[in-house]
Amino acid sequence: MLDHPAVIAVAIPMGLSLLAVAVSRALGRQPLSIHVLSIGGLAAFLVAYVMLMGWPDAMPRTATQKLGYVALAGLFAGFLLDVAGNAVRALRWSVALPAAAIVWIAFPRIMRLVSDPSRGVMEWASIIVVTVLALAVLARIAKSERNGRDGRLSRPENSMRDGRLAQLVAAAFALGGICILGSAASLGLLSFAAGAVGAGAAIWNLGRQRARIGAGLVLGLGAVTVAVAMQAALFSTVTPAALLLLSLCFVTDLLPFCRPMATPEKGYRILASAPPYVVAVAAVTVAFLLDGMSGGY
Repeated sequence: MLDHPAVIAVAIPMGLSLLAVAVSRALGRQPLSIHVLSIGGLAAFLVAYVMLMGWPDAMPRTATQKLGYVALAGLFAGFLLDVAGNAVRALRWSVALPAAAIVWIAFPRIMRLVSDPSRGVMEWASIIVVTVLALAVLARIAKSERNGRDGRLSRPENSMRDGRLAQLVAAAFALGGICILGSAASLGLLSFAAGAVGAGAAIWNLGRQRARIGAGLVLGLGAVTVAVAMQAALFSTVTPAALLLLSLCFVTDLLPFCRPMATPEKGYRILASAPPYVVAVAAVTVAFLLDGMSGGY
């Protein structure tokens, strides 16, 4: 039973994520608690990743093997944001690491285009659009929510990442469905694993904030989700329209009633957290209508 894909991709990472939150809460308000949750959450994803794909090579040869390193790059970048006194100042440098890891996914495709002059302009245009969109979404995920009347960022230990996590959970689960409909089951399972880890942490903050969500967890899961979407767009038959629609999950907090999506006292605002899931359902619906009937699963 433990080797069933659904158990590996959802139950195991979610259970480990819940355990990481429990350990983090046991530490109380210590600064270490936020890092324990980030490391524990990404470890939960990596457990599912290794169980599904095996241990990646030291010099990964495929885009899927690179995902483990992408997760670690996001975790490290988020750690820098968590310890920085001013997240905006640190953002321009810390996000460079997961950004480079995500571009690393597209590098083989770029080299094939360079080595084959007969490739058309449309192929170059597609890879440029996918790469730029992936980096834009990553930057959006990394951007901390603004608190207070002056619009300045709160200190890292009080910074609310719950809203970003809500967006990530919606996008990751929807991306998993889109990949499966597009006959990319392995990518779908990895996306489900990222969503399950995020959901395991998010459950604790329904109604009231019980766990502090760090940038390490959000950026780690965000880098994985963006990298999976990029891999699906470049190396599979997943419909681009669904992926493009799914990217709107990360701008729903720009709606007036979605700012902020969470408050320190009350945890998730249920109404404000709903729009990412509405977008996610719409994206899966588009994928089903466009290629769901012809998919292999």
